Amino acid sequence: MPFGYYEAEYKTKKKKVEKPQVQMNRPAPVRPAPPPPPKAPVNTPIPPIPNFQVAGNIMNVSILIAGRSVGEGVDLVTGVYENANNLLNEHGLSLYADDNAISFELLQKQQQLRSLISGGSQDSYDPDAGLQQGIRVYTLKISPSGVQDAGIQLNLVCSTCAAAMSALPQCHSVWVLADAQMYDEQDGGYASAASQVLSAAKSAGMPASIVMCQFEKYGKIRNKDNMCSAEQDVYYNLSGKIKGALSCSLYGVPIIPVQIYGGLAYGGPSDNGGAVFSANRYGGLVDYKPEGCYIPLLDTIDRVNSARYMIDNQIIHTIKQLNRQQKTEFFRYGIEIEG
Repeated sequence: MPFGYYEAEYKTKKKKVEKPQVQMNRPAPVRPAPPPPPKAPVNTPIPPIPNFQVAGNIMNVSILIAGRSVGEGVDLVTGVYENANNLLNEHGLSLYADDNAISFELLQKQQQLRSLISGGSQDSYDPDAGLQQGIRVYTLKISPSGVQDAGIQLNLVCSTCAAAMSALPQCHSVWVLADAQMYDEQDGGYASAASQVLSAAKSAGMPASIVMCQFEKYGKIRNKDNMCSAEQDVYYNLSGKIKGALSCSLYGVPIIPVQIYGGLAYGGPSDNGGAVFSANRYGGLVDYKPEGCYIPLLDTIDRVNSARYMIDNQIIHTIKQLNRQQKTEFFRYGIEIEG
């Protein structure tokens, strides 16, 4: 028998007790409801975009257009009437003449210039020929297309710079025309009178602009999808001459280029101190082609509203948006419209 003994330790394994399986009563899967049958298309008319809701005139804006002669201002108004209509019609708005006689006069002026230029006439053109002298007022209205009794009433007051001071108190804004004689440094005292008008407007707190026009022999306005811009070197060359000629502060006064004629260029001074124009031999334009004449109008309405009315509706929103797009277009071509 061996010495001692070993006590064996036995580890008993516990029996695994299996739990009874409990059957869960799970809900049966829910099938998605069948989609509703498609509705038949309804041919509802598309409302004009934007949908203007306006009753009566929301704003009156009187703009004094001060130039070397009254006729040059009238020709700018003629360009505004054509260019602004083309642009605004694309956005549910129109520019109407408040009086049939005004509409007839402006359309007749357009036809006269178109016939003179495209007909290849060698005759010179004097904007003041046959025009009754004195301050002239053109009342227009920006309204939703088809609604002439509501919108923004515009009074465009054409005057010489020499006579402008008498009309200034009745206006909300001033455009001073910078012209070909200023670029050619054939001033004749015009810059002094223009500086006086601009200074008076700024002292009265009016938005003021310089409209750079009559530069067809230097360059032309380009137009793409009704957004305009000038040639950069031409703009800065002529704006430098304008700043050098005027003796007043131009802080807050934008210099805005517009093309009034296209196929006509400055040919020399007229007998009454204005300008005479002849066929444009420089830019190759052979038609009456105003471009960008709506630009100072959009900018002025925006600025007058901000200064006086603070109106916020769809018409004003559209004009502000177009004004912003136009300034962006200038900036794309390296031109920053100051002011």
